[in-house]
Amino acid sequence: MKKRLLQAGFIIVLVFVLTTGYFGFRIAATLSKKNLTETVELPGCRMIPGAIGPEDFHYIPEAGALVISSTDRRKIDFEAGQLLWLDLSVPVERQAIVPFQSNYPERFAPHGITYQKTSPTGGNLFVISHRLQDGNRHSLEVFRLDFTGGTPGLTHTRTLADDLLISPNDLAALPDGTLFISNDFQYLAGGFIGQVVDTVFQRHRAPLVYYDGQQFHDLNANVTASPGITYVTRGNAEFLYRADYMRDIVQKLRIIRTQSGVPAVKLVKEIDIQAGPDNFTVDEQGNVYVAAHYSTGLLMATRNDPAVVSPTQIFRITPDDGFTVLYANRGDEISAASVAQLVGDRLIVGQIYEDGILSCPRIPTAF
Repeated sequence: MKKRLLQAGFIIVLVFVLTTGYFGFRIAATLSKKNLTETVELPGCRMIPGAIGPEDFHYIPEAGALVISSTDRRKIDFEAGQLLWLDLSVPVERQAIVPFQSNYPERFAPHGITYQKTSPTGGNLFVISHRLQDGNRHSLEVFRLDFTGGTPGLTHTRTLADDLLISPNDLAALPDGTLFISNDFQYLAGGFIGQVVDTVFQRHRAPLVYYDGQQFHDLNANVTASPGITYVTRGNAEFLYRADYMRDIVQKLRIIRTQSGVPAVKLVKEIDIQAGPDNFTVDEQGNVYVAAHYSTGLLMATRNDPAVVSPTQIFRITPDDGFTVLYANRGDEISAASVAQLVGDRLIVGQIYEDGILSCPRIPTAF
């Protein structure tokens, strides 16, 4: 009997040690401040100032311009953010970021942004805002964009809110104005400790949400944290690419239309880019571009200390789901980049915290 108790005690201790060691390793790996050992540089990049925290942007081909979401994300209680305009049709040395004058909602703190074209000269902007107000912490703000004439106009038209917007980060608008919305874990219950627990135990608390134009729907496709999402068509098929950040994975989801009108999604591919994916963009050929964070530890550190830089990687995912690193920098040229778009002969890159949009020349052999 005593021998069996000793054996059982040994097994319990062994399981505890192995479990503690495993989870300790997971936590250490998540918080490690590793940096890139190999970089892919694009000589001749130019930083265009005038946008604090340009975490996301949307390129509008008909206007040859970017609409940029700008918020100072290092402030604990965000001051009012704004939307900005960058005309990319002029030579890069003359490009300048211009703020929109608009009837912004109170305590507007823009994050993810998407655009629905409704005419050759305008459409609807859907913008996630972290209002940080009791009872209505997050919202979707809808604006009407009109770029006829020389100065584009922007008018706020309505506010959308729902309990499913628990920690919204990004969204993708379809041509009919319906939306797919991704949630991360930044604002979920538990704070930083909750994020660590979610990471270690892979708790899937961040829902994928669909807005049908009137109501929000949970699509039952949760992940741990999903900063970015985008919509792509391939022939008659519809897909979402979304970030599964804590697994360094880009998920490709097939959209399945149903008789209820609320679509279902099916995972068809996991693309392991070995970096935490953030926001996505798509070019006219259907290539998907994703900015990624090589080091979560450095990303967290630069949030509190601007002297710390966080490495940046930009990937291109082709329609056959192969991927290539287009740009990789340790953070001295651009720190914590969050979004990238190929426009003509330039790669345009936004970032989470610092000032400016980076514009880099395309190198044909590398793209």
